[in-house]
Amino acid sequence: MINPQWLRIAVASVVLNGLCFAVFAQEPKPGAKDNGKNGKLFEFKSPSGRGTGSGILEALRDKKVQEEIGLFPVQIQELQTLSDQVSPEVQAAVQRFQSLSKAERDARKGDFQRDMAERVRAVERDINGILAPEQQERLRQTAFQMRMKRDGTSMALTSPEMMLELGLTEAGATRIREQISNIEAGYHDRILDLQAAMHREILAQFTAAQQQKLKSLIGPMMQDQPKQPGAPKGP
Repeated sequence: MINPQWLRIAVASVVLNGLCFAVFAQEPKPGAKDNGKNGKLFEFKSPSGRGTGSGILEALRDKKVQEEIGLFPVQIQELQTLSDQVSPEVQAAVQRFQSLSKAERDARKGDFQRDMAERVRAVERDINGILAPEQQERLRQTAFQMRMKRDGTSMALTSPEMMLELGLTEAGATRIREQISNIEAGYHDRILDLQAAMHREILAQFTAAQQQKLKSLIGPMMQDQPKQPGAPKGP
């Protein structure tokens, strides 16, 4: 029996002449209201004001990720429909929790967190029902890449989930974090040395007088980290 979902995808593929992997939503009709929904899949907040804590949902909101995993327009529409169904339910649950007294929130915090985690897992299962296996895998990969950028390489590679995935002990994770930090620091210093060498070679292309003029025009290079008010400028 033909899967209806893939039948819809096949039809979309034919209609778009093989360009279905471009992941841009249809342009709204003149005068149509966006209502802030387009491109904001599963954008609901926790009581702390932060996101859902799901890297999958966070990644799926990114247009570049949508393009990377090759979403079809019909899949984007289905994901948006799912988001529109789920978001009000999650927001209502958050509002009910926030309406409790502080003592009640403290007492029910654990139950609320477990409920939210289960809601997120349910949404991710529904998302998997829309995506092909290859898209699911690529989505997980891009979500992990985004986590590495956000949390840093060492923390992402030694997170509790990765420790379980890789069979790492806490002692092993701590050792790897320290080694990664040392590796990153060493490469950072080497990059600075290479930049300095490059600048010297570039300046060498000019005469001594021109070099002095350039130095006065460019001035000291700005630092990566902002200095405290009143601190001396330049290296």
